[in-house]
Amino acid sequence: MTLNDVPLALITQNLANTQNSIRQNFISINDSFEWDHQGYNLTDTGRHKKVTFLQQAADATTGSTQLALYNKLATNNNLFLRFANNGDVINITFQGSTQGPLGGNGSTVFPSGIIHKWATLSTDGTSSRVINVNDGAIWPGSPTIPANRTFSAQLTSVANSHVTYLAGINSAAQTVTVTTSSASRQFTILIIASLRS
Repeated sequence: MTLNDVPLALITQNLANTQNSIRQNFISINDSFEWDHQGYNLTDTGRHKKVTFLQQAADATTGSTQLALYNKLATNNNLFLRFANNGDVINITFQGSTQGPLGGNGSTVFPSGIIHKWATLSTDGTSSRVINVNDGAIWPGSPTIPANRTFSAQLTSVANSHVTYLAGINSAAQTVTVTTSSASRQFTILIIASLRS
């Protein structure tokens, strides 16, 4: 809201010349103050009732002693946290995504920056499969895991208790190699990684 410019009163002016402008300024200040806050002359005056973040077009910038919390469009409006010195950016309200039936592929991000990606896959006629942790066909819309931040890949057999499954992580190449003791075996995989350095 725009405040009125109230000129200094001249000696010849009456108080009524500026009274309305001053009153309108107080109304504007009160309206602005009460946005997301408990109003004047009420219990807990000035405390937040909620916080409204306007959508930003780009990530916030931060100095060496600052953190930024902001709203940015990422498919939907999401709340982002940026660490000091224009550091890591974490989408802390990423809703996750699940494709297919219950137990299908999906992903979720925790406020700490830890990401879980899961999928039900197969070694497709061989006894080995290389999986890119950022494969958009497996995890569409999921945040990208940076290089050297994948630290766990857990495998579970699907209806095959007598097959050995091994997972080898190449964190720099952002891949997981799954090897099974026989060909064409289905498995579920849970990849755990960090979006923070």
